[in-house]
Amino acid sequence: MTSSGPEIQRCFVALRQIYYKCVMSSCNIGGRGAARGLNRPPVPLTQTLSERGLCLYRRSYSNTGKITPHRPIPVPHIEELVSSDESITSLFSYHGDGPGPSVETTIEELIDELETGNHTEENCRRILKMISDFDKNGLQRCSTIVKLAKILTEIAEKCLKSSEGRGVLEVLDSALYTYASTFTKQQLCEIFPHLVKLGLKSIPTIFALLEQILRHGGRLTDHQLSGVTDSLTQFDLSHEEFIMFVETRLSNPTELDPDLLTSALRYIGSRRVRSTSILDAAAASLMKTVENFTTNQITVIISTFAQLDFLPHRTTEFLVLMEDILFENFTKFSPVDMVEVLTGLCWLQKFPLNHVSKITTNVFLDKLTNDTALTLRTRCLLTQLLLTVRLECPDAKTLRLPRPYRHLRHHNVTPLYLGALQGDMFLPHTLLRALERLLGSREYFDIGYQLPGTYPADVLISLDEGGCVVPKGGNSGTPVATSVVLCVNSRDKHCANSYRLLGHHCIKQRHLALMGYRVIPIPFYELDALHSLAEKVRYLHDKIFPSSYRHLW
Repeated sequence: MTSSGPEIQRCFVALRQIYYKCVMSSCNIGGRGAARGLNRPPVPLTQTLSERGLCLYRRSYSNTGKITPHRPIPVPHIEELVSSDESITSLFSYHGDGPGPSVETTIEELIDELETGNHTEENCRRILKMISDFDKNGLQRCSTIVKLAKILTEIAEKCLKSSEGRGVLEVLDSALYTYASTFTKQQLCEIFPHLVKLGLKSIPTIFALLEQILRHGGRLTDHQLSGVTDSLTQFDLSHEEFIMFVETRLSNPTELDPDLLTSALRYIGSRRVRSTSILDAAAASLMKTVENFTTNQITVIISTFAQLDFLPHRTTEFLVLMEDILFENFTKFSPVDMVEVLTGLCWLQKFPLNHVSKITTNVFLDKLTNDTALTLRTRCLLTQLLLTVRLECPDAKTLRLPRPYRHLRHHNVTPLYLGALQGDMFLPHTLLRALERLLGSREYFDIGYQLPGTYPADVLISLDEGGCVVPKGGNSGTPVATSVVLCVNSRDKHCANSYRLLGHHCIKQRHLALMGYRVIPIPFYELDALHSLAEKVRYLHDKIFPSSYRHLW
């Protein structure tokens, strides 16, 4: 429960007035109190307000400066001391450093009631509203917080989308942030999956919980750390200290847990962090104990290596091992995983042609359709896989893919799922101005132009035999001799911790060059180093027209 400053001040004033009235009544003091009918016999000290569900505290300051609570004050007939238009609950709501004695018990009772059984949606909302009336101080016990998160996960589809459910989630989030330092390692590992299911992605709260995880350090088991890493992948957040902690954990030369390795690889892959320590540890563990890894875990390893454009130091030994795995366990891989593995190896410029030919057979394609739904991503990977064989292995046998399994890109079709197959439609404004200044107008270059095949060009510029710019669309009648493709490599196309280009953008540029286009990469770090428009124009001129001295057209 949250209140503004004036409301809290009015609450304390009312409490102070009631306190004086109670003292006068319990001591049989006459005067103005007696005139109001308050001169009644004092109640026994055992009949306190806490026995009636409420408790009024006096506070005093000791010599050490700490607040020391006294015993509850006996309050006779408290209902007569409060005006009829004031709410008892709002009057006695506590706004100190901790809850009143009965608050925790009340919340636990409400949580137990919510846990009892099949409640209607209306009843759930009523209970959630009562829980949300307490602020974060009502959830000081970590076990209560974990229990509440578990129950909310179970009833999430029923009533968490209501205003009452959102109020409880706010109270839970505030309590987690405040009392994160008091959680045990077991409670931390239990709370993370519930936060993922509830959709709580408050960055301060998650970082506070992660700091407590790091304090526990080596006391976490591999299974517990794997669960936390999977949850962090779902949160889509980067935490540098956590990555360093995982790197230290995986640097142990002893046998590593495959689940922990694959969880770490999924996380650094989702955050584009090219951690050579984790990648080398995964490769070494796979080569040492390949029998401990499942086919899905092997798929995660290859996909992450391909995405981050990484090959281990013992590349030859690693590739020989992968060849043996594919020969012995081809049928054990699911069709989707096999497509992922073969595409990942092609991204790394390693072409398992013997296995690529197997995925175009009717048996494999029927199994692919029957086992899983044929998603857009799978069709993109199949199309790119066959395009790779045709462009980079021209001597190999031509493979054909039936039409339903191909991704046929037309002008009005949504961009492909893969980042490499999408055009950057929103280029930096300064880059567009520099191109207009260099080439004369927007008529001389295309943005996001769909090239024959599957790849769109970030910027396409056409040149004639003399090296002069040809207007787009070919309306001038001048034949195009050279097509220049500018690949604007922005920050999100590189690894987050290095200038290494991601694997699917590397293969795109290789394929465009093999198709006959003149590919010019424009990395973000070179473009950001130029401040004025004139510097950007000269930079683009040197890239596009390296042998010409004409700076403007």
